[in-house]
Order: sequence, then structure tokens, then C-alpha cells
Amino acid sequence: MFGHSMGALIAFEAARKLSQEDMPPLLVGLSGAAAPESRGEPGSASFLTAGTTNVFDT
Repeated sequence: MFGHSMGALIAFEAARKLSQEDMPPLLVGLSGAAAPESRGEPGSASFLTAGTTNVFDT
């Protein structure tokens, strides 16, 4: 299962629902980018990780 941008949210929710029904997907790929105003300064570590999240902690 793969989702990009809004599709990432849909894929995540679908994967969560399937997992609750004891049918977890083998793989969930999600992609997207943070809005420009939420990114850190270029060259900083926060610039590389701005907008990323560990979905396994949610």
C-alpha cells in the first residue's frame, strides 16, 4: 500500500483499520513534504527532518 500527500493519510488510516481487523498490510509506504514555512533553515539538521514523524509511535 502506498500513498502520497493526502493519499498518505488515507493509506495510513486504511492500514490502521486493516490491522485492527487482523489483516495488516505487508508494507505501507507514505510520502509527502512539509510546507515551506514549517521547514528549518537550510544546512541545519532540522531542515532535513522537518515535518517527519515516526508513525509507529502513534
